[in-house]
Amino acid sequence: MLEVRDIVINDLGNKPSCLPTGGVAIRSTTASRAHLLASLLLLALTLLCSACTLITGNGSLGGTSPPPSGSLSVSFIDVGQGDGVLVQAGGEEYLIDAGRAEEGPNVVDFLRSRGVDDLDGIVVSNPDADHIGGFVDVFEAFEVGVVYVSGDPKGTLTYNTFLRGVRDEGAALEVVRAGRRMDWGGVQADA
Repeated sequence: MLEVRDIVINDLGNKPSCLPTGGVAIRSTTASRAHLLASLLLLALTLLCSACTLITGNGSLGGTSPPPSGSLSVSFIDVGQGDGVLVQAGGEEYLIDAGRAEEGPNVVDFLRSRGVDDLDGIVVSNPDADHIGGFVDVFEAFEVGVVYVSGDPKGTLTYNTFLRGVRDEGAALEVVRAGRRMDWGGVQADA
């Protein structure tokens, strides 16, 4: 078990403080401050790792199961130039953006690592290739219920391939305008 003791810095005359609690006294010198900073950073990392273990309950950072019922989990996925976002709430799962086509396999692997079996919906923030290219692999790997798009027409090969993937998937296509409120597993999402 991690034990944290009091640390006191006394700037008055470079004299260590006496601590009745059995704490540690540190002199206020540049070297001491650097040592204190390093110690505090190490303590913060230790506490962070301990907290992650407590949160997941199994000592791992994440896992193959979705979050517990009634909870909200938001995970950011590095897809190159931007981020994809996995939202898991109330037993429902939504993916916002999937990066370029070459990021598709990474997105699929990430979704699987989070216990995703199918997606209730995906959201396309805009129809550019760096937001939609990876969805082709997502369509091949998962059943997708609804595809939310902005309605911004884009006559590119990537966008046409994406629309063909939506059609082949059999997913509903909904155009979303600003101000629309969607219910995702009991969580309100505003467009």
